[in-house]
Amino acid sequence: MRKNKLNFINGILAICIAFGLFSCSQEEEVSKEKESNKEEQPKTPDLHLREMMRFMFNDMTVNREKILNGDQEMHFSFDYTTMPLAEATTPENKGKDSYEANMAKFIDLQKQLAESRDNLKRAHLFNDMRETCISCHQEYCIGPLRKIDKILIIPNDILAGEQFQ
Repeated sequence: MRKNKLNFINGILAICIAFGLFSCSQEEEVSKEKESNKEEQPKTPDLHLREMMRFMFNDMTVNREKILNGDQEMHFSFDYTTMPLAEATTPENKGKDSYEANMAKFIDLQKQLAESRDNLKRAHLFNDMRETCISCHQEYCIGPLRKIDKILIIPNDILAGEQFQ
């Protein structure tokens, strides 16, 4: 009887281990699939500005984590210099000075972020990019402001992280 219980427990344990290994390999496959989908994103999409903004927010979210983790390479889904060519949801906004100035400033900051290797400087550049987004969206489209507000990088988080590396 005792031997049967032991065999039963060993069998259950083997099933649990097999299930755990299968689950881990499934997660790896899903994460590999997500990575390959990221790579398939167009570098110079012929997109509406609204779609570009979605890519931009995803890039900002990824780059925020990269900066917080001290990664050197930034992630950009497309050539940001193509933004002025994109069709705007409200085309009459495109000619306004503040619209053009915010876009030009964002593109300039994005170039600096891509080239910078100093993590604290990158945190400040990132936050400046975020502020440019907020400035533009306060004037033209307030919908995503709450999401944009949440991606702030606190420079002390960068300094604290560097102390432990």
